[in-house]
Amino acid sequence: MAKGILVGILLHGFQLVIITIMFAVAASMPGKSGEAIGYSAVAAPFVCGATQLLYMIPAILIYRRKGRTDVAKGITIVAAITLLLNASCFGLLWLGSRR
Repeated sequence: MAKGILVGILLHGFQLVIITIMFAVAASMPGKSGEAIGYSAVAAPFVCGATQLLYMIPAILIYRRKGRTDVAKGITIVAAITLLLNASCFGLLWLGSRR
């Protein structure tokens, strides 16, 4: 299961690299690049929760098909923790802005 947790954390690391590249591309665009970065920063909690499904679910399915259920469980744990942290941060921001 420890290997699955490590794989899940590494997958999140790759996502952070991709998001950083997207921000760099948006910043280099002429015109309204500042607005694009601002919208991206606001949408980051949504993006993280939604895009993790694109790489976590296939990774879980691949490891389950190979019979490595412990690794799949570790990846599932990392995905669940990310989902809970994402939801709690969004909830705090949402409730904090309504006061």
